[in-house]
Order: sequence, then structure tokens, then C-alpha cells
Amino acid sequence: MLKIPEVSDEYFCELLSYVSEKRRSRIQRLHDDRKQRQSAFAELLLRAVLCVKKGMQNELLVLRKTPKGKPYLPESRFEFSFSHTESLAAAAVSDCPVGVDVELIRKIDERLCQRFFSKQEQEYVFSESSDRQNRFFEIWTRKEAAVKRSGEGITHDIAAIYT
Repeated sequence: MLKIPEVSDEYFCELLSYVSEKRRSRIQRLHDDRKQRQSAFAELLLRAVLCVKKGMQNELLVLRKTPKGKPYLPESRFEFSFSHTESLAAAAVSDCPVGVDVELIRKIDERLCQRFFSKQEQEYVFSESSDRQNRFFEIWTRKEAAVKRSGEGITHDIAAIYT
């Protein structure tokens, strides 16, 4: 996990040269500077970890996506996942399927619980009013990481994933 640092616009533009061309194009279409930096630093973190694990130079890392959007590295035994939120980026690399999610703990929309959580999960979230937000995001991040691990993407029915 990485706390996304504050960097000058000039240095950020320099850092963009280390991310994939597709990511750079996507970042440049974002209108929110904060979201641009989140996206860039998430991939930068992933690339740094992959470079160390594979012993490769960044320029040689060509990330691809499956038809459902799961990123992968062709001809590699490594599985990976990455995520970002507000001031954090996270990456996980493994030799077996892996998924990671990171979320800012914030006010929850109770309708999300009803839509995406099982009855048992809803009971867990609402069992104590003082810790609802933490309980919600504990389950949400587990579900999202499981969906990323499976490679099904957000099209997968996360209500059917029990944490």
C-alpha cells in the first residue's frame, strides 16, 4: 500500500511517462486532478512491484486486459490486482489468483447494503450503530477483492459472494 504523495505538476507529468500509454490516455481524459493522480500512482505502484518480482525494466512490462477487464502480464506466472481511493493506492502480486481493494471509510448508503449484501451481512453491518461504516467497508472491500480475484469484474453478482 502507498500513501499517494503530493507532487508538483511538472513531476507528475514526468511520472506519467512510466505508466502504460493506455493508462496515460485515460488519465488525461479525467478532469479531476486528484483522480488523475490516484490512477497514475496505482499503476506506478503495481509496476514497481512487478519490476522487482520479475526482475524486468518497466519499459518491458506490457500489461493487457482480459475481455472482462482483469489486467494481466502475458507469459508471466504472476497474478496481480491494484486499487486506489482518495490518498491511497494498493497493489497485490502473487503466483496464484489475487484481488485487492482499498476504500475510504465514509458515510454509507444503506441501499447498497440491501442491493449487494446477504441478509447475514446486512445484520452484521447494522448490529451496532457505532461501527456501521467500518463494518460496511469491511464487507465491501472483501467482495470487491473477490470479484477482482475471479476476473469477473463488476458484472459479477457481488450479492452472491459471502464474506
